[in-house]
Amino acid sequence: FMRADEFIIGEVERGPAGVRMSARLLLMRDPRMNEPLPVARGRDVEAAAAELAKNLASARAMLVAERRCENALRDGELQRALQMARDAVNAYPPGVIGRVCLLWALRANISPANVVLDVAREVLKVDSMNAHALEAGPIALDSLRQLEEAGRLWLRLAQTDIGNLELTESVVWPMIFGGNTRKAEPLIVSASEAHPESMTLLRLRWRVAFENKSWPLAIRTGVTLLATDS
Repeated sequence: FMRADEFIIGEVERGPAGVRMSARLLLMRDPRMNEPLPVARGRDVEAAAAELAKNLASARAMLVAERRCENALRDGELQRALQMARDAVNAYPPGVIGRVCLLWALRANISPANVVLDVAREVLKVDSMNAHALEAGPIALDSLRQLEEAGRLWLRLAQTDIGNLELTESVVWPMIFGGNTRKAEPLIVSASEAHPESMTLLRLRWRVAFENKSWPLAIRTGVTLLATDS
């Protein structure tokens, strides 16, 4: 019934020491753009809520500059986007949302892979399942040929939305091209078995099995492909 730019989800727990509130600030335009807020504690709900409100106000200080960063990216003003992202980070140094736009701006400006990777790692230190950092990080790692870590982050990205077939596909392809087919095999086999109707996943499963020389799996998958599409 009302339009809001952001909303909050969280939990309230009561224990022997009082009340504990943990929460995240989410942007309506992209719920994957979210900010884990510091845990708030108090002797009762009112005291904990007052602390949470202060934490929220601190985090919201970055949102104006972050939105300007997104607008500048949309308008092709790449250097301005970079500056606005840095302003957002300066406004709230622990922030994840500001750093995500910084990631976008760095990539749009064709920044070195190690620079992008450093920012992605900063985000993941605060929010280990941040989908945007889990995409930018392994792309940078693939460029730097750090395949072991890249493979781990690609798989973690897939775990952020395990039922999303497009996400699974977008993870498996770079793992194939990046030389991480061994790590990709359990993921694509599981996804394909869960969605046997998907020809896209079936073709990907064959490709991964072929690259890995997993011949029994490749043969079974090839037979299924022939039966489905002669």
